[in-house]
Amino acid sequence: YTFIDFYLSYQFIKYDIISPNYFYKVDKVVYLLNYSPGGKFCNSSIVTLLLIFLPQIQIVATIIAAILIGVKLFSIYLLNKKRLKTKRGDYLSL
Repeated sequence: YTFIDFYLSYQFIKYDIISPNYFYKVDKVVYLLNYSPGGKFCNSSIVTLLLIFLPQIQIVATIIAAILIGVKLFSIYLLNKKRLKTKRGDYLSL
């Protein structure tokens, strides 16, 4: 999870934005899933809170962690798709 999150977080370098917090200028879905206040809460808190307060249901935390990995991979897919579009001559609308 950490490697995937790190990779996604540094994709802003490929676009004309100064940090991941400005991903709404590149892709609204990626921003909503990862960098909006709700996305940040889900990505950083839910699994941790489940493991701290409800350790007896680790399977739920594992399932949620797998879903979060899927969200990260989907976000990387969306950004790569958008990047390929811009390389072919289409313009990225900011």
